[in-house]
Amino acid sequence: MEQDNPASELKERKLQPKEEGRFRGNILYTVGEVPRWYLCFVLGFQQYLMMFGSTVAYSYLVTPKLCIKESDPARGYITSTLFFVSGLGSLIQSTFGTRLPIIQGPLSAFLAPIFAILSLPQWKCPSEEEMLSATEEELQEIWQIRMREIQGAIIVASIFEIIIGLSGVIGIILQWLTPLVIVPTISLIGLSLFEEAASIASKNWGIAIM
Repeated sequence: MEQDNPASELKERKLQPKEEGRFRGNILYTVGEVPRWYLCFVLGFQQYLMMFGSTVAYSYLVTPKLCIKESDPARGYITSTLFFVSGLGSLIQSTFGTRLPIIQGPLSAFLAPIFAILSLPQWKCPSEEEMLSATEEELQEIWQIRMREIQGAIIVASIFEIIIGLSGVIGIILQWLTPLVIVPTISLIGLSLFEEAASIASKNWGIAIM
């Protein structure tokens, strides 16, 4: 009885110059094709490992600004929520949405405005003495009120994104926004986070490099 060989299957696909009248090139699977179940499992786990670091790093960058102590279980709650919502969003997007092969994780572009909001005088963290003397309920309210402020700002920003997307303005703007404009913008967002990332990485450069 002949057994399926994934390597031979991929090799045969590479040798096929055309399929349905179109050149495949180096593409192994088109958008409408589904790999075998074990390949889906391996590729999905690979994507998860790739996104794991950025998802965990997001909570480590934001929680200090929310005045959450390192020993506070709230850090674990926020990290768990990020994983759950990212997985749920990715499942909905890949099943009912545009089916892009991406994970709907936390957006790094929001980090700069989050830091800007939490750097305002009214959102400065209490002193160490006040944090030590506060009760568990007071500590919880300290970070939750800041979280609500951030959530409100993101909700309002998302409404504007929906309006701009439905209006078709993006298609017009993209005529002038070339990669020469987009790439420096994304680079500046990353550079603005260097101070926060370097401060955390400096605690153990060996693990940070890994």
